[in-house]
Amino acid sequence: MISGAIGTLTDTRDKTTGLPTPWSRRLAAMIIVSGMLAIVTQAVESYIHNESERVEKHQRQLSDERVAMILEDARLAASGIADARRTQDKTLSATQETVSNLTSLQVRADQLDRGMRSQQKTLRRTVGGVQVTARSIQTVLSAQGVQLEALYRLTHPLPIMSIVMVLRYPIDDQDSAFEPTWIKRVQSTTGDFEVAQTSPLEPEVSEPSARWLLRTPEFHFTLNNPPFETRGGYPHMAENTAQRTFKTVDPWTNIHVTSPNLVEVYVEAKLVSLRTDPNLVSLRDLYGSELLISIPHGVPKKTSLVSCQILFGGRQSTTQILELSFSDNDRLGSASYAKILTEAELGVRPLLNQ
Repeated sequence: MISGAIGTLTDTRDKTTGLPTPWSRRLAAMIIVSGMLAIVTQAVESYIHNESERVEKHQRQLSDERVAMILEDARLAASGIADARRTQDKTLSATQETVSNLTSLQVRADQLDRGMRSQQKTLRRTVGGVQVTARSIQTVLSAQGVQLEALYRLTHPLPIMSIVMVLRYPIDDQDSAFEPTWIKRVQSTTGDFEVAQTSPLEPEVSEPSARWLLRTPEFHFTLNNPPFETRGGYPHMAENTAQRTFKTVDPWTNIHVTSPNLVEVYVEAKLVSLRTDPNLVSLRDLYGSELLISIPHGVPKKTSLVSCQILFGGRQSTTQILELSFSDNDRLGSASYAKILTEAELGVRPLLNQ
């Protein structure tokens, strides 16, 4: 740039005056400007070149680091593969040993299976024989049970001897169960007392309804095992279908007029058998049976049976006393009561060998 400027200034002088012409000045300025641009451009190119080398150096460094990491990972992977191979070798050895053991076990299992099959056949034959024997024993025991039951009935008969009952009769002017004359005598009397034969309240011959209910009532008893379906329906009182039926005879009554509207009657009476079933004759036969008591027809409405005591035994002594109490849940219709006899009423059931 300098030599060009000097040459230009020298060659472009005025020939006559020796001074630089205007164009020589202009050329010199342009050469100077172009030189400055060249310097700036060279500086920029140097900067760009240096930056490019720095970036490439950084990238080479990162690449080297990645290659180093890859090589390290490859080394670790190779080490893991070697460990895995050693583990596989051990596993393969253990597996081969296990297969050998399983083969031995399979041989032993086959031997045991053949032995068990043989034992199973033997057991089947034994079980078949035991079942046949059990059925035979069951048949024998069943027959013995029937024989013991029949023998028990023969050696432990339980005749019903008598009963004691307590009833309550309401007194109502609108009810025709008692004669009006007897009702008037009761309502005109005050106090709680027993009606005796000499009492003014004793029913007279002209009062047959009161005399029959208070002095000569007749009750019917039915025993059935298994029970008839009497609850919720009409009671089966037919004597030709019941197992055992009885009726009271020769009653003795004790009468208490507790109020002008209520009579309590205490009845003792003997029992006469109307029908007897040989399968219902002992105390054991009574368990689960149904006792049905029919009070006389024509009694006042809302008549209630309070309690009943049945005495079993022979002529010389009483062997069993059955005491029962009744509630509205035991009522069947207006003139019957039913109760299923269980251990709660009869006690513990006696054994056949006793």
